Amino acid sequence: MKLSWLLVLLFSGLEVNSAAILSREIHESFAVGDENGEFPTDYRKLVHFAGLASYAYCIQHGLTTGKLGARNSHCPLVKCNYKQYKDIEIKRTFNYNDWGEVGSGYFAIDHNSKRLIMVFRGTASTTDWISNLDFVPVKYKPLSSTEEFSKITVKDTTCKGCTVHRGFYNFLRRNSGELIEGVLSQIKKYPDYQLVIVGHSMGAALSTLTGIEFSLLGYDPLVVSFGAPKVGNKKFAQFSDKIFNTEGISDKIYNKQDFDRGLIRVVHYNDVVPTLPPTKAFHHSGFQYYIDKRDIPHKPQYLVRRGLEKRDLEEDSESDSDTEIEEVEEEVEDIEESYDPNAPVNATSFRYGNTKLWPEYFGKYEHTYYFIKISGCNPEKETF
Repeated sequence: MKLSWLLVLLFSGLEVNSAAILSREIHESFAVGDENGEFPTDYRKLVHFAGLASYAYCIQHGLTTGKLGARNSHCPLVKCNYKQYKDIEIKRTFNYNDWGEVGSGYFAIDHNSKRLIMVFRGTASTTDWISNLDFVPVKYKPLSSTEEFSKITVKDTTCKGCTVHRGFYNFLRRNSGELIEGVLSQIKKYPDYQLVIVGHSMGAALSTLTGIEFSLLGYDPLVVSFGAPKVGNKKFAQFSDKIFNTEGISDKIYNKQDFDRGLIRVVHYNDVVPTLPPTKAFHHSGFQYYIDKRDIPHKPQYLVRRGLEKRDLEEDSESDSDTEIEEVEEEVEDIEESYDPNAPVNATSFRYGNTKLWPEYFGKYEHTYYFIKISGCNPEKETF
């Protein structure tokens, strides 16, 4: 009996390790732009950008400026030394959580691929969790329409009837202006470089809002989000799709399995976060890729190009009524009332704390793994 259990544990471990090794081989086997690669171009790019998203979780572990593969950047992960990442130079990290705000990530330059890269980290603090739960819809006004940026805005910023998630919008109003100005200064230095904005989880929502701002300013960014929650109402989603030309981008993806601009949204099988907030007042935008397999490795055959169809919990409602908004406000009030900072840590208690309080059976694995393990920065637990 004991021997049988030992065999089960042994082969279970081998299965997990072999999956991680195969996932690493997939990750290492190509660099973006390798025309001799055996995988579709869009698949290779998504795996590459998932790696970029994962580095944002290393900020709270000491990641700083410098090339990812160099010691001075203090990047602890093995994949920091992969050939497609090691020469990417971190120019700045930001962490507004230290100021009691939301939003953290980094800005980098990849001279090999001629990319300016902006990455937003997902939820990793109590402040982030509180912001996630503050999903009362508020009137949306792009930062580009304000006096600060109006003189250089080239597109129509009118978004009539648009509402967005209040917690995410607060970041846009309070902190994104400074970041946008910093990126604009780099765009002037490298005008022929592509702007790529990447985010996971809450960071995916912030990348969407920030990407819209750059688009309104006349740039043509590529925004890639992993496990993104819904950001705004149906009118906002339509505005976003128009800004990013999602329909036009879809044609290129279906015909050539490639993309170089627009809003790309990746969803993993059974990830619960893309269904949030759980209300009809919010909708998704962008071209959707769907990973139709739980465990890694996520090979190309498991990547489904869904596009504009089958959006998560898409509704047929043509408007978002005041009644719906009132219902959302009541839901948020109920959540806030349930918050108990002294509650014991267990799977059924509700707290705003770290993701360790997120039970595994409720889609935690699915939200954590997108081709690789995106969240966390522990080299001992790194899967590739």
